[in-house]
Amino acid sequence: MRQIQVCGGVFAATAMALWATQPVVAASQVSAIRFNQQGSELELKLETKGGNEPPQIFAVNQGNVLVADLVNTQLSLPQGTNFRKTNPLPNISAVAVKELDDNRVRVTIRGTDKLPISSLIQRDAQGITLGIDTTTENQGILPIQDSSVIKLAQFPNRGTNAETEQMEKPAELSEPEPEPEANPSETPEPPEIVAPEPDVLVPEPEIIIDGIPAAPANAVQPIAPAPPFLPRAVAPPVGDIAVSNINAAASTIDLGTATLVPRLVLREAPIREVLSLLARSAGLNLAFAESDEDSGVAQFTISIDLENEPVQDAFNYILQLSG
Repeated sequence: MRQIQVCGGVFAATAMALWATQPVVAASQVSAIRFNQQGSELELKLETKGGNEPPQIFAVNQGNVLVADLVNTQLSLPQGTNFRKTNPLPNISAVAVKELDDNRVRVTIRGTDKLPISSLIQRDAQGITLGIDTTTENQGILPIQDSSVIKLAQFPNRGTNAETEQMEKPAELSEPEPEPEANPSETPEPPEIVAPEPDVLVPEPEIIIDGIPAAPANAVQPIAPAPPFLPRAVAPPVGDIAVSNINAAASTIDLGTATLVPRLVLREAPIREVLSLLARSAGLNLAFAESDEDSGVAQFTISIDLENEPVQDAFNYILQLSG
């Protein structure tokens, strides 16, 4: 058995490390809770049974509340896993005992206007006894009566909720001295700002134009304004544009000959007769069929004047002009 007692932020880290590294052992059972008033002091006794090792106790002060966690302990009361007694002693509004988990029991003692002081934390064969007193001021670490008990240093009053599950980190025991308040009637004078002298080896010469001193040059060059941004490109709407390959060239008829027309002059000749004449000059025959829609095409006339023109080109020209 060894005794561990530390303060401040170092103790919190040490206590949590010791708590996390405890081996799995059988938990002690709290079977009964008894109160015994001794004058201005209230003794809270937790009767325990079973367990391989004595419970470890972690005590923390939070505002007007004293919180003590019993590790390796379970609550086994006839009324269940919660116990509460109101106004057990003047200046103590309530005492609550509840089971946090399968291995930890929390004892919460709430004072009415000041912090309850635990003058005794001990472990004997019959159980754990806590001595509670509110008539004195707590100025240090609570006394330890058993080497199996580990106790935390107190927190400064912060006014937090006593029933919170999360314990706050320990603070320094010594409170910082308040800074002296400044006299509001005395207004501090603003510090005098001294402009730095320019680091110039040779002063600039004075420039005179037509007997008039020139204005000093501006060391800061004006920044040219940035050009306006171009409008962003807008994509065409999808599905409104159809793309295809279109051949704009007129269709022609290949006569398979390179014969030239030396000279041909016609005035208002029927188109049918002109096409037949050109086909016969190339040694070809021409068949012409009339339909109801093209009944008036044969009546169209055309005037031409050709010289040294290929028969094929002249034939296609007449077809294109006649429609």
